[in-house]
Parts: sequence; structure tokens; C-alpha cells
Amino acid sequence: MKLCDIHTHILPSIDDGPDTIQETVEIIKLSRMQNVFNIVATPQKKDVNESGTIGKIQQLITELRSKICS
Repeated sequence: MKLCDIHTHILPSIDDGPDTIQETVEIIKLSRMQNVFNIVATPQKKDVNESGTIGKIQQLITELRSKICS
């Protein structure tokens, strides 16, 4: 059965997420091995405001997609 993680602090350097994008990629790979095929990034609103704009988050997601899809 394919699973979906609907509460994940996976974005690098935002709230409780990993320190680097490479660590995030490794977490995604480990999740896939556990049949998690969808991951919802859920940064804390306060941390999003402190870390920058929604644009920065969208940029991180785009970068992650390119790394895991290549």
C-alpha cells in the first residue's frame, strides 16, 4: 500500500527540517523505502515568516523535485 505523510518538517533550514537539501533527499529516499510516495511539507507559519517568503519555499520544493526526479 502506498502511503502519504501529511505532516512533515522536511524543507531544509526551515523550522525543524534538516540542515541541508542533501539530508532532505536522503529522508525522501528512506521514506520511499517505507512505501511513502507522497509527502506534504508542513513548515510552521512562524518559521515561514522568519525564514523568508513563500517564494523561497517554492524554490526549495522545485530544487528538491529536480534532485529526486533526476
